[in-house]
Amino acid sequence: MASKYPSVYHTQAYAYAYDVVEGNVLACKDVINACQRFIDDCVNSDLAPYEFYFDLDQYEDMEKTFARFKFAGGERTGQPIELVPPQWFIVANLFCWRYKSNPKKRRFRSAMVMIPRKNAKSFDCALIAIVAMRDEDYGECYSAASKYDQAKLSFEQCSNIIGTNAKIKRKFKLNKNEIIMKRNKSIFKPMSSDYKTLDGVSPNFVLLDEAFVMDEGVRSSMTSGFGQRLSPLAVAISTSYDVKMTGNWAYDEMIYTKKVNAGEIDNPRHFGIIYSLDDEKDVHDKEKWIMANPLMPYVSTLAEDLEEEYKKAIHSNALMRNFKIKRMNLILDGTNIDNYIHLPTWKMNQLEHIDFKGKYAFYGVDLSVNTDLTAIVKCIYDPVDDTYLFKAHGFIPKANIEQLEVRDGIPYRQYADEGYITLCDGPIVDYEDLVDYILNDQAQGINIAMVAYDPYNSDYLLKRCEELGINTFCIRQGFNQLSGPTKLFRTYVYKGKILHEKNPVFDWCAGNAVTAKDRFNNEILDKLKSTNKIDLLAASIFAFKTCDKEKWNYTEKVFDDSYIC
Repeated sequence: MASKYPSVYHTQAYAYAYDVVEGNVLACKDVINACQRFIDDCVNSDLAPYEFYFDLDQYEDMEKTFARFKFAGGERTGQPIELVPPQWFIVANLFCWRYKSNPKKRRFRSAMVMIPRKNAKSFDCALIAIVAMRDEDYGECYSAASKYDQAKLSFEQCSNIIGTNAKIKRKFKLNKNEIIMKRNKSIFKPMSSDYKTLDGVSPNFVLLDEAFVMDEGVRSSMTSGFGQRLSPLAVAISTSYDVKMTGNWAYDEMIYTKKVNAGEIDNPRHFGIIYSLDDEKDVHDKEKWIMANPLMPYVSTLAEDLEEEYKKAIHSNALMRNFKIKRMNLILDGTNIDNYIHLPTWKMNQLEHIDFKGKYAFYGVDLSVNTDLTAIVKCIYDPVDDTYLFKAHGFIPKANIEQLEVRDGIPYRQYADEGYITLCDGPIVDYEDLVDYILNDQAQGINIAMVAYDPYNSDYLLKRCEELGINTFCIRQGFNQLSGPTKLFRTYVYKGKILHEKNPVFDWCAGNAVTAKDRFNNEILDKLKSTNKIDLLAASIFAFKTCDKEKWNYTEKVFDDSYIC
C-alpha cells in the first residue's frame, strides 16, 4: 500500500531540517550542518547515481507503531506517543535511509547523538531499540554502558512502553533482563561494561549509552560481531561529561561527526547530531538554551527546570560548570587556567593526511631522556593558504613499554601498529632511529630544510646531521627564544592556520600542555607543571619557530597584485 506521504518533503523530519536551516528554529552550528546534509541527501536521492533512498513506507510504519503505545512516564503519561520534529529527525535518519539496490539494507552503520539531560534520551533509545528489534529476524539488540544500572535505563523504558498496550505486550516476552519479540525471535538486553564477556555476541544493533564514560573496549567488543549482519548499527548517545577528553573515543567520535556534517569528511554511512551551545558565553542567554535543548518548545517543564537550576548555578562556580556541561552539553576540557590549548579547537584543525612530497620541511626534535618518549615533528608552510602543516611522530623504547603504558594510560603498542609512533628495540631510544626517519622522508621526495634542536642530549644527532649535510638550528629552552613562537603558535591554532595530521599521541601531548609565565608575561611550555608528556607538542613549536623564521628562504613568495591598475 502506498504511503500517505507523497514525498520525504512532507515528513516532520524534513520540516524540522528545513526550519533549522532557514533559521526558524534556533540551532547550533553542527545541528544546522546535520540538517543541511539531510536536505542535500533528499535532493540527491532523486538522482540516479545516488545509492540511497528515503523509505516513506518505513517512516509511516514507525509512526503507526509508536502511536499504538502510550507514554509511560512524565507529564504526558497515558497519552499516545507522538514524536516531536527533532525526535523524528533522528529516528527517521537512522531507519528510513536504505540502499536502492537492497531495500532491506539500511544506510547508516554508525551514529553519534549528543543531547543534554532531561531531553528524553532514554525514551528515544527505547523506541529506537523497538524499531531495531522489528527490523531483522533473530536480531540481537544490546544496551551497553559503563555501569549495568545505566544500561538498564533504556531497557526498562522499553519494557514499560511495550507494557502500555496489552495487545502488543502479548507479542513480546518481557523478562527481567531480556525482551524477546516472539514473531522474529529478536532480543533486547542490557549488558555490563565487563567487555571481556561481550566477545561472541552477534548484534544487529548496539546502543552505547553515556559514551563519554564508557571504555573503548566495550564498543570494540560489541561491534566486532557486526560482520555477520546485513544492517548493523551502533548508536553512541551521551551527554557531555566533566572528564579528560584526550584519548576519549567518544570525544574523537564527536569531532569526527562534526567534520562529517560539515562536509570535511565523506562518510555516507555515519550519522550524527550534536546539540550544544556554540559559545560558552551563551549560557547566560536563555533564548539560546534551545540550541542545546531541542525539546524546550514541546516539554513545558523543561524550561522551568533549566531556569531553576541556572538560578542556583550563578552563585557557584562548581554548579555553573556542571550546568554548562550537563544541561548545555558544552565540552570543558580540564580546569587549569594555564592549559596551553583548548583541545576541541586543536582537534578541529586535524587532517587525515598531509602530502609533504616535494616540499621543504622543517623538523623539530625533542630528545628528552632516551628511556622515555622522544619526538620528531615536521612542518611545511603553504603560502597559498597561509597555513602551517605539521606531522608528528614519537619514539619509545620497547623493553619497558608495559610500564610506560600503565604510567601514561596510553596504548603505545596499538598506536605503534597504527603508525603513529615507533617502538625502538631495547631499553632506550636509539637516536639513529630519528636520523633514519629523516632520511626515509628524504627518500620519499621530501626536501629537508633544517632540523631544530635543543642542545640537551643533542650531541649525537648534531654530529650525524653535520655528516649528512643537513642544516641545523639550535633553540635553547627559555623565555628569550621560545615565548614569541609559543604564543604565536597558539594564536595560529585558534585562527585555523595551524593544521596537523591525525595522531592521537600528538593530541594527547597538546591536551597535557601547561604554560609558565614570568613577570613580563612571557610564556613557554612547562614540562614540570604539565599533567603528562608534552614532547610532541614541544617539538612542533621548535619546527614552527624555524619554519616561520626561514620559510621565505625555501618557499616562493606569493603576492596578491589584484590592486594594481
